[in-house]
Amino acid sequence: MANEKALLEVIHKIEADVGGMIAAAAVDLESGMTLAAKSNRADFDLSVASAYNSELVKQKLKIMNALNLKATLETCC
Repeated sequence: MANEKALLEVIHKIEADVGGMIAAAAVDLESGMTLAAKSNRADFDLSVASAYNSELVKQKLKIMNALNLKATLETCC
């Protein structure tokens, strides 16, 4: 597993490549734990958003499995 420094470097590259980025995070899907995060808005709680989004991704995967869909969710890096 990559360490926090390596993950933050990836997030900074994303920020440089994506104009107008508000926030980005690397999250462990199983636990919902934020491994690294960067937000350009002080009022945006990225840890909470990341944890809830990991639950959303897990539910999407369950739905895809239940429907026997062969598609995959795209991930970055």
